[in-house]
Amino acid sequence: MFQGDSLYCIVRILVPTDDRKRAAYGFKAQSLGRMLASVLGLDKNSPDGKKLIHFKNPDKAGSFAGNFGTVVYSVLESRFSEKPSSSPKISELHHVLDQLARNQNVNQEVQKKVIQRFLIRLTPLEGKWFCLLLLKSMQLGLNSSMIYKSVHPQAKEMLKKTADLEKVRNIIVNSYES
Repeated sequence: MFQGDSLYCIVRILVPTDDRKRAAYGFKAQSLGRMLASVLGLDKNSPDGKKLIHFKNPDKAGSFAGNFGTVVYSVLESRFSEKPSSSPKISELHHVLDQLARNQNVNQEVQKKVIQRFLIRLTPLEGKWFCLLLLKSMQLGLNSSMIYKSVHPQAKEMLKKTADLEKVRNIIVNSYES
């Protein structure tokens, strides 16, 4: 079984829309695509730049059109063929997400630097999931009820009552400790 803090961290990632402690990052897919193109040093008129910015357009994104995560993966895969020496820990991911949430209204250049420093440490697949997490659209094929039920039979109901994922975590941890 996960310890309380790690369980909380994982649920925050799997169900980012229920994470009310962290503000939104201020990204829509198209704005994140523009930022990624810039972070990767791609001209917006290059084939990969167009894929990221116009990911919904089949003429630009090809067979991946409409699926932002797959477009991101395809662009990253062509650039990052070597596996990074070590993947970041979940705690590092949460630190990056906190930085991005804090700076969403302040400075887009700060957000860009944070993403750039973190993205180079990821595999293309991790980069895809990182971007989907920034959009709070994980596309896991699971609904939140399934995730909560695997954590605790009443977790979803507790969340409806408290609207606070951290409080739900505390209730669950305390129930296991008693």
